[in-house]
Amino acid sequence: TALITPIGGYIVDKTQKYVTIMILAALCGFIGYVLFLVIPSCNECLIIFFPLTLIGLLLAMSDAAVEPALSMVVDASHLGTGFGIFYVLQNILLSITPLIIGGISDSIEDSEGGYFGATLFLAFLAFLSLLESILIRFENSKNNEVLEKDSLRFALLNS
Repeated sequence: TALITPIGGYIVDKTQKYVTIMILAALCGFIGYVLFLVIPSCNECLIIFFPLTLIGLLLAMSDAAVEPALSMVVDASHLGTGFGIFYVLQNILLSITPLIIGGISDSIEDSEGGYFGATLFLAFLAFLSLLESILIRFENSKNNEVLEKDSLRFALLNS
């Protein structure tokens, strides 16, 4: 993720397709978690790297798209407050999610001793992220396409 995020930021900067990249990132994460659920458990299988790569794309590309998009939808006079609220919510979720996953893992008896319930929960969160990104896309289309600029049009307007 650490290596892919700067590349993702470069792609976001060049394309100006914030919402499209959020949708693709959420889709990658959802597919990655679902693949974790369906790929059989194997200690020597290299196929497990594919869903891990998809989840890495989710983490890298969503960070590269969400944070710059925030500065485009929040008024400049309230940008500090907007980022503050964003990071507070993000940190709350980062604090609560491991507790929820631990509770799910403790409460579900898995026949293989795996993390089926926890992975199912993470797939559900990725699916919610995908739905949220699609809703943002519809809302963005009603509000002058602030987050989904045509690269050429954006370059001409800002030159």
